[in-house]
Amino acid sequence: MLQTAAAHLPGPAKRAVQFGLEAIDPLVVRAYRRRTGYAAPIPGVMLRARVGGPRVDVFVDSSRNLTADIEAAVADAGRSFEDFRDVLDFGCGCGRVLVPLARAHPSSSFHGCDIDVDAVRWLARNHPNLDVEVNRFEPPLPYADETFDLLYSVSVLTHLDEDSQFRWLREIRRVLKPGGLALVTVHGERAFQGFSKASSVAVDSDRIAAHGSLEQSGFVFEPAAASHWSALQFIDADDAWGLAFHSPDYIREHWGEIFTSTTLLERPGRLQDVVVLGR
Repeated sequence: MLQTAAAHLPGPAKRAVQFGLEAIDPLVVRAYRRRTGYAAPIPGVMLRARVGGPRVDVFVDSSRNLTADIEAAVADAGRSFEDFRDVLDFGCGCGRVLVPLARAHPSSSFHGCDIDVDAVRWLARNHPNLDVEVNRFEPPLPYADETFDLLYSVSVLTHLDEDSQFRWLREIRRVLKPGGLALVTVHGERAFQGFSKASSVAVDSDRIAAHGSLEQSGFVFEPAAASHWSALQFIDADDAWGLAFHSPDYIREHWGEIFTSTTLLERPGRLQDVVVLGR
């Protein structure tokens, strides 16, 4: 709610809100730790805002939920983390999912990459045991062919236009080992209906609703408007970034041209579903 309200303020007022939140954030984090006993490093308010919301409890809760979703998707694919030696979090941000997964599965070697330089620096400073890299908005990734047994990506392809998605899907296939898995989150029908009725920080709901039916369109993308609260503060103005939505038939038909198998796992109660891709 705070992000949505602030997005409609003039630029100077947005910056004032941002500076105010950053100034009081250490107090907010300290109060949360006293109340909950949570001891792990917590990224700053603007890093949290870039991955879903500035509130500490929202960040921590989403971290737990998304970690559970990735673990459930691995199990649904008939695998376990013990099957994977090298794991990549593509779009790791400040480690919302990477950190708890690496802690829970120490037998695997976890890596992360993201375009957000500030987030990657924070992650490297606070979790030096993790191998993290900065990547560019366009491929390639800074890894050799067939490097990873498992790659997962949360809230990346949900924000890219169609051409960018296909470039990244081919890049994901390149860095996967034969027999490897990729887990990629997408916005499906449930998210399409939700964004059609309530505006987000970056995209007005009427622009989503104007597409009518996701089932008929197959794929919907709406570019985002610049905001101090959105990822556009570290993405160039000409990069295609916004909100993307996929129907199951679209995924099977088009992503199936790149991967040997595509399985959509719907997650009731979650904004995003998970696609399991086989190499």
